[in-house]
Amino acid sequence: MIDWTLSWQANREMRAAYNRANVKKQIKDDEPLPANLRDEFASKYGQDVDEAISYLKKAMDRKPDYDDAMAYLNSFTAKRPTWSPAPTSAQR
Repeated sequence: MIDWTLSWQANREMRAAYNRANVKKQIKDDEPLPANLRDEFASKYGQDVDEAISYLKKAMDRKPDYDDAMAYLNSFTAKRPTWSPAPTSAQR
């Protein structure tokens, strides 16, 4: 699960850097990244996230009781809204 590890670590690093630079406006792990960071994350790691989700779904198709794949897929699905690109005004 290299894709998961890379994207998860990058997300943590972006949050930590933001929180160091914005002491009075901290973001928690379950809160969305600010729009500019979401866009940056998506451009750098969006393809990795999509690829990881695709592989996890394939693994689940082949072995529906594959607990690790299910856990990672659930983790990606739960966290994805916090790092997905910010919607444009036309999408709102």
